[in-house]
Amino acid sequence: MKKSLLSVILLLLFVLAGCQSNASNNTNESSAGNDNPNTTLSFKTMADMISYVPENDGAIVNLLGFFSMGDGAGGTFYWDANSGEEHNIGTVVKPESAEKGRYIRLCDSNLRNVAWFGANGTDDVDDTNAIQSALTDLKNGGTLVLEPGNYLLSSSLKIDKDGIKLSGRGNVNLVACDAMDGITIIDQANSVTLTDLNFIGGNKANHGILIQGECKGISMKSVFVSEFVSCGLKLSGKITGGIYEEVNVTSNAASSSGLSISGGANDIVFTACRFDMGAFENCVAGEFNYTHDITFQNCTFTAISSASTGTLFVGGEKEAYPKSLGFYGCDVINVVVNEEHGTIGKNHFFGFMTHNGQVVPNNDKIFGSTDDGRFFGLS
Repeated sequence: MKKSLLSVILLLLFVLAGCQSNASNNTNESSAGNDNPNTTLSFKTMADMISYVPENDGAIVNLLGFFSMGDGAGGTFYWDANSGEEHNIGTVVKPESAEKGRYIRLCDSNLRNVAWFGANGTDDVDDTNAIQSALTDLKNGGTLVLEPGNYLLSSSLKIDKDGIKLSGRGNVNLVACDAMDGITIIDQANSVTLTDLNFIGGNKANHGILIQGECKGISMKSVFVSEFVSCGLKLSGKITGGIYEEVNVTSNAASSSGLSISGGANDIVFTACRFDMGAFENCVAGEFNYTHDITFQNCTFTAISSASTGTLFVGGEKEAYPKSLGFYGCDVINVVVNEEHGTIGKNHFFGFMTHNGQVVPNNDKIFGSTDDGRFFGLS
């Protein structure tokens, strides 16, 4: 009996010793040092993380913030001791003292946050490189999120991949601090979407948003552009398809334009958009050159100065363009046709607003009806 009891006691001691050993091996460290494959290393900032080289391949790493804890850049990484991937500070991070080995962020392959790359939106740091690095890191079809803040830009943000979505969360201001274009969508970039963004040109930026080359399916919603020098929204090229909803452009400079479309752009719909040139002189709210089959629904083109124009149709040298532009329930201060270098095609207004003194178009290429039921240009 005594021998049996002694055996049970010895067995219990053996089990308890094993449990204590396992607990010790799986302890999560709160700071760097003495790491092993089962250790979670924790760093308060990116500067802390890149100053340390883990000892063991596969170590899990917890980053609490980029500049400070809780600033939105935190996340989980793992240490790949054999990686030589290109360092981008956001999803692939190289320690300062190691040529080989990278911290790899565990994240959705199609989602990025600019905070990961060091953009802080505090109005005192140039965030251009951080945001562009995040855009570059995205694959086709990826989404880049910007948290609320004022992001300073010294050069254009370039989008050159298909299906990219640049999306703000709350009050996101992209603020120009130099002569530049705000956002440039490059030739062959298709199905790009911009949502919930404010671009403030600071009276320095040339264009607010520039789309150039041959692109398909570009769309925007709740995008605001202001304080540019040349043009707020410029479509220059064979831009095909897409919906622009609640795009608001306001000018702060003479001789500027709110919207400019040329280069063969076609099959685009603008809904509830506003292009307001205020009282500045020699401005054009909407300028149309070589373009066709564009639809405007409940849009406003405002130019208060008598030396400015609401919509300007510029004739083409070889063919009758612009043509088949349709304006439905739109508010346009005045309509001007320039056929000095070529004729324009047929374009129409239905529900042309007259409630605040707009002059009904007087050109045989512009036809339609007013908001009070009068027809014009149909003879």
